[in-house]
Amino acid sequence: MSDEEYTRTFGTPRAAAEKLLVDPPREGNSKFGRRYFSGPHNIHDPKVVKIVTSERPEQKKGARRVYGGVLTNRLGALLARIKVIVQYDHKTADGVYELADDSQKIGTITAYCERVPRDKCPDAVNQT
Repeated sequence: MSDEEYTRTFGTPRAAAEKLLVDPPREGNSKFGRRYFSGPHNIHDPKVVKIVTSERPEQKKGARRVYGGVLTNRLGALLARIKVIVQYDHKTADGVYELADDSQKIGTITAYCERVPRDKCPDAVNQT
């Protein structure tokens, strides 16, 4: 069930409580956020993160969620397996980075492709 379907079925308060609503990736720096994953992992289109995080997370540990998705071509052939890691807290799990406002969340830590050299996604990922 997508976030939208979940929200329609159970309502926005419950979806927010389940921490399913992902904001666009924070600009970040060389350690997390869009700056971190756009260069080395070749994910430039913010819709990639939104699409992958629109499903239920594969893993939950505290405020950390790991989402997984796949990219296929028009014929259904697998092009890439995509992972997105999101931190739903005002600080990172290791406590190194912390936002001044406790009500905000770090958001997307990273996004990358699995089983490809250097976790670098194919250019097709950015053509959603």
